[in-house]
Amino acid sequence: MNHGKPYSQACENNKPFILEKLSLVFNKPGTILEVGTGTGQHAVYFAEHSQQRWFMNHGKPYSQACENNKPFILEKLSLVFNKPGTILEVGTGTGQHAVYFAEHLPHLTWQPSDHPDNYQLCLPWLEETRLTNIRAPVPLDVGNTDWPIPDIQGAFSANTAHIMAWEEVEAMFSGLAGRLREGDAFCLYGPFNYQGTWTSESNRQFDHYLRARNAHMGIRHIEDMQEMAARTGLALENDFDMPANNRFLVWRKR
Repeated sequence: MNHGKPYSQACENNKPFILEKLSLVFNKPGTILEVGTGTGQHAVYFAEHSQQRWFMNHGKPYSQACENNKPFILEKLSLVFNKPGTILEVGTGTGQHAVYFAEHLPHLTWQPSDHPDNYQLCLPWLEETRLTNIRAPVPLDVGNTDWPIPDIQGAFSANTAHIMAWEEVEAMFSGLAGRLREGDAFCLYGPFNYQGTWTSESNRQFDHYLRARNAHMGIRHIEDMQEMAARTGLALENDFDMPANNRFLVWRKR
């Protein structure tokens, strides 16, 4: 007990990391059932942070996770994409990444894309900033062989591999490999497992949550990713440690 209330130190330790992942999954208004509420620390913390972190911010879709990770991702992107070119973002989501990266990497042309049911979600951010180096978002179903995208010199995706079905992850890699030229890079951000296990307790909990929500979701094993990528002609060149138990993977077209 803590001041008369039931208390779990584990809840206190993991709640900010779980919140970051929840904000990626529950990015639209709705009612969420928590099975096994326990002490209530999670319930209070997530409800307290939900209004500004999960839903809308001044009429624009908003993800606190994007706000948290964008400067760290930008640091890596600036190293990889250091020459002019068009970069395809697979899974643009809210658009926060797109406008931030396009603003800070003016030598690049940013091409947003997302699933046909979701590709217009980013428009409020794009229309507010009106950056000249961001193109209009395109609907992209990675499972289709005909991608409606322009000629590209690189690609980026964040927090998609654990949401997509494995077949879709394979299709994303295959589709990008067929459109990138030798030496071009695909940068992929998110959580991954190593040597058959999770890299943190929060990732373990997040993985269990994803698989309980939908059997096709789940944190991917880096060894499976490398084997699959090799079949498409993409090789892992760099694997950077990132905050909140995430990784920044640089795949290079061979």
